[in-house]
Amino acid sequence: MESLFGRWGKVEAGRVWVCGRELRRFGPRHSLRQGLALLTNDRKASGLVLPMSVLHNMTIASLRSMLRRGWLNGGAEREAAGPLVERLRIRIRDLEQEVATLSGGNQQKVLLARWLLTNPRVFMLDEPTRGVDVGAKSEIYELMNQWTSEGRGILMITSELPELMAMSDRIVVMHRGRITGTFEAGAATEAAVMSAAMGETLAEKEAGL
Repeated sequence: MESLFGRWGKVEAGRVWVCGRELRRFGPRHSLRQGLALLTNDRKASGLVLPMSVLHNMTIASLRSMLRRGWLNGGAEREAAGPLVERLRIRIRDLEQEVATLSGGNQQKVLLARWLLTNPRVFMLDEPTRGVDVGAKSEIYELMNQWTSEGRGILMITSELPELMAMSDRIVVMHRGRITGTFEAGAATEAAVMSAAMGETLAEKEAGL
C-alpha cells in the first residue's frame, strides 16, 4: 500500500483499480487525486511530524485547499480542523499543542483527521489500532463503521485476529507474498484464518499436504 504513495519508489507487481478505474501513476499527489488515504503502521516514524502542532499535522495533506492567493490561510486551517477535533473526540488543549505530547490514541485520531480532510474514497489502514488503549480502539472502530456507512471503502491490514474477525466484510490472508485464503465475513473461522496465515492453502488442506 505504501508504494502507492511513493514510499518504495514504485509498485513492483500487480495492478490497482479504484472505483473501476485502473491507476497507472503513483505517488502522493496522484494517489490523493484518486481519493486514496494511507494510515501507516508506525505513526511516529512515518505518519506524524512530531515537532509540529496538532493543527499542522491535521492539515498537511490538504494545504492546497487552504491557500488564498498563494498564501496559507491560517483561519481556513482552523475552520477545517476544529470540527474534526470534536467529531473524532481528539483530546487536546488547543490546536497549537505539539502532537508529540498526545497519547497514542489521540495521535492516531489526528492522523485519521488528516485524511478525512482530503475527502477520501478509500482508506488504507495498516494496523489502525496498534499501540492505543481499549477506549481509543472502540472509538476508531466506530469511525470505521461510520465511513463504510457513508460509502467509503476500507482496506485494513491487521495482525490482531479479534479485530480482523469483528471488523471485516471480506478477509484475504497472505503468506510470504501469496494469497493463501479468501473468506467472506460470515464464513470465516479463527482456525481457518490462522491456518492460511501459516501458509496452508485450502487446496493443500483438503489434500492433506
